[in-house]
Amino acid sequence: MTLALQALGLKWLRIKGYVATTELTLPSNLHYNVIGYNQNGEICILVRLVWMITLETKNGIGT
Repeated sequence: MTLALQALGLKWLRIKGYVATTELTLPSNLHYNVIGYNQNGEICILVRLVWMITLETKNGIGT
């Protein structure tokens, strides 16, 4: 994800009331380009489309 897209994602999340960050990698090695959460405990994750297609294909959804 380009820096410009990350910046747009962060801006959108902040407008929607989320606290957000970029480039988060969890101990399970999952990588999130832009992730945020709000006061209601809701989590919003923005990822690269290429990654989502790869994940769906591995699960047999995209084939």
